[in-house]
Amino acid sequence: MEEEKKSFKKMTSVFPKKEDFDEIILGVEQYYKIRPVVPKFKRSFRRHYAEKVRDARNLMLDKLILYSNELPTDYNDELLYQRFQPFHCILARDQLRRAVQVIGQMASYFIRLLKKDECDSLDQCKRLKVTALGCMYTVAMRCLPSLAFLDRIRQYMANLEDDENASTATATATLTIKTDQDVLAEERCTVPNYFDAHKLDGFVDPETMSWLWELESKHGALLQDDVQVMSSMEALVI
Repeated sequence: MEEEKKSFKKMTSVFPKKEDFDEIILGVEQYYKIRPVVPKFKRSFRRHYAEKVRDARNLMLDKLILYSNELPTDYNDELLYQRFQPFHCILARDQLRRAVQVIGQMASYFIRLLKKDECDSLDQCKRLKVTALGCMYTVAMRCLPSLAFLDRIRQYMANLEDDENASTATATATLTIKTDQDVLAEERCTVPNYFDAHKLDGFVDPETMSWLWELESKHGALLQDDVQVMSSMEALVI
């Protein structure tokens, strides 16, 4: 019991929030500067967009795995179960595990498509990249309720008194003020069990797709001819 409390108290990572995943997307898009792409060099722009998908995957998984690895692997503490239902604790951990798995599967799938010879246009690369980021971001967003629930567990256990008798008294007192904040609603646990490429229609929220396309228009690669046209227009304005 004491060892489990110590494990929660030792946790240093902060559970990922929506803003963290927003920053990952923004960082990946803004890191790569707009550069002219020669249409015949298809391999170069395929690699460019595959790198964006890979980097977004790595950064998202780093956030999720770092937090997951610091959580105690077993929830056997009777003090914990006085406040939280065992099923919800297991469900939250399972949602986090599945999110890591599915994000990895999504990234691998889209990177494979981007590397294929059939991906022979810049527009196609853009569509695949935007869809990939949208899918991974959506899974991360669906995992947020479980992450928040796990962090409530962490805070509760970390704030218990070191003295076992005092901890028991504190835990018993919480039973009288138990609220629905200590419940993980199953309808909010929507991380898919696995990635199915045939069920992507409607998976990503339209607002998310609009945001990603806006970022692509600002920071995405341009064909060499388009860069020349833009430069000419800027010269006319000056």
